[in-house]
Amino acid sequence: MTTTLVFPLLAVTEFDAGARDMGFLAAATWLPWLLIRLPAEVWIDRGDARRIMIRADLWSAAVTASVPVAWAFGHLTLAHVFAAALGVGFGSVFFRTAYASLVPQVVAKDDLEQANSRLVGTESAMQIAGPGVGGALVALVGAAYTVVLDSISFLVSAMCLARMRPGAMSRPTPPAREPMLTSAASAG
Repeated sequence: MTTTLVFPLLAVTEFDAGARDMGFLAAATWLPWLLIRLPAEVWIDRGDARRIMIRADLWSAAVTASVPVAWAFGHLTLAHVFAAALGVGFGSVFFRTAYASLVPQVVAKDDLEQANSRLVGTESAMQIAGPGVGGALVALVGAAYTVVLDSISFLVSAMCLARMRPGAMSRPTPPAREPMLTSAASAG
């Protein structure tokens, strides 16, 4: 939500950004996908996807939090907004690439297709509802404070991921075994 809606609104409302600036902002958001997607995939395949996602969330929380902090102290610049969009883009590359590796670790093999369908469906729903919710939040509390809420959402995501134990979740629990009867107990 931050980079696709709130950062552009912040750029327009605070800096009277024009079409060229909006183009640079969009480029800053998507440039990380071009630069590091393939190396990130290799690194994630060799690492712990959950930890990478946690780090990506913490990174994105810090980057987004820098925007309202700079705004509060009167030091926010359009270049800062561009840099924050770039930073959130890098976090997004690692997070989204890693969650594809994490799902098979937390979902039983038989349920993997349904889990992936739900993830894609949820992401599609958020792409539709997110801009409306983001716009309403900007109208309600302002762009800078909406960025604070987004930063908090990254922290909540990191905390939820930290509580997960993927190895324990993917193994099915064995059925309960009935106690064996000994010959003396059955003769009794």
